[in-house]
Amino acid sequence: MMDYFMSENGLESIYAWAVPLHAAVILAEMIYSSIAQVHLYSRKDLLTNIYLALMNFGLDF
Repeated sequence: MMDYFMSENGLESIYAWAVPLHAAVILAEMIYSSIAQVHLYSRKDLLTNIYLALMNFGLDF
């Protein structure tokens, strides 16, 4: 079983589930922050995270 998760197909399977799950949790947190007026996220933080994600993608590419 562990060999399956360490193979290329296994990692693709993990990413196929993990990425949407993480995106949904982050989106839910952002919606909650907006509705509850908690302001957990700022525009500067959002832009910084997008920039860092793009730079990380660029380095991987």
